[in-house]
Order: sequence, then C-alpha cells, then structure tokens
Amino acid sequence: MTGILRPYDPPILAGLARGQTVRLIAKTTGNPYRTVNSRVYSLIRRAEVPNAARLVDVAYRQGWLARLSPEPRPALSLSGRRAEVLHGLAAGRTNAQIARDLGVSEQTVEFHLKGLYRALRARNRSHAVALGHQHGHLLPSATARLPRERTVAAAH
Repeated sequence: MTGILRPYDPPILAGLARGQTVRLIAKTTGNPYRTVNSRVYSLIRRAEVPNAARLVDVAYRQGWLARLSPEPRPALSLSGRRAEVLHGLAAGRTNAQIARDLGVSEQTVEFHLKGLYRALRARNRSHAVALGHQHGHLLPSATARLPRERTVAAAH
C-alpha cells in the first residue's frame, strides 16, 4: 500500500483510539512491543503530526477510523474550557501550549484535563480525542486545515 497508511496501521490506530498503551496494542495484535512502538512512531512521522493524540484526530478527519464503532457513553455537554482543552489535545498541543493559548496556568489546564477525562471516561489524550470525535465534540470543519499533513489521496 502506498501513501501514509501501511497494512499494519489500522489495528494500531484503533488501539490508540481506544486508549490502549503500546504494550496492550502489542499484546492484542500479537506483535512484539518494540515492533508496535516503532510502528506508532513511524506512523506519527509519516502523518507529520507531533503526537498520538493529533494522529487520532487526523485519522478521524481522514476517515481512517470510520469503521471503528463508537464506545457507548451517555450524552453530555462539555463546559467551554473543557471543550477548548479537548480542541487543544486534538491539535496536538502540550499542556503548556494549551495554557498559553487560553491565557491560563498549566495547573488550570491539568485541572480541566482531569475533569475532561472523568466526564468522557477517557484513559489518556488519544482516547479523549477519539471519544470527542465519536460523540460529536470534535466535528470536522470545512475550514479546518491540516498543516503540513497530506491526505490519503495526495499521498498516492
């Protein structure tokens, strides 16, 4: 397969979207930990994104996770700050970057992250982004650009 995705990438993306650790993804796919770890970092490099949370966001926006069924969660609305923090996670921002963007302290961002994880029942940043997409908190925008990131069509 040419382009960004390799045949072994979908189960890795699905694992990241489910909040699994690299060790658990390795166990469920039957691959050695070092192989899966290398493949995660390789996919991040190929997608030209800073981290796994941004990778999951791009994967949803590109339709790479379209077949992954949503995890059941009760409907909820996120407070303004929690929604802003979630968008920061999806953009691949660090806590310090999110704090600067919002004009708050890192401690305040960490407070909102804990509340966000609790509200979504998310295990980590990637899982929060996936749940944000699955439950309508992160909607693809017509104006959303993926800086320096290629689409699947452009990668062929």
